[in-house]
Amino acid sequence: MKKYAAFEKKFRPGAVKEAIHQTLNEVLMGQMYENERVTEWCKQISDGVKDRVKEMGYDRYKVSGERKKTVYKVR
Repeated sequence: MKKYAAFEKKFRPGAVKEAIHQTLNEVLMGQMYENERVTEWCKQISDGVKDRVKEMGYDRYKVSGERKKTVYKVR
């Protein structure tokens, strides 16, 4: 018999996507591109997303992203 995750613990990509967008907005809002600060911003974003996903209570999920030629506009 297969064991399924409880409905409350089922991975919700929409919720994770929202957490990513919120974190991006918090870190990058009002910032101008500064090459010297990019590493710092990336660390803040990755830590923020990781913490928010952990707060959601997912036990065994790894959140990863892809680097694409995408421009994010934060207002």
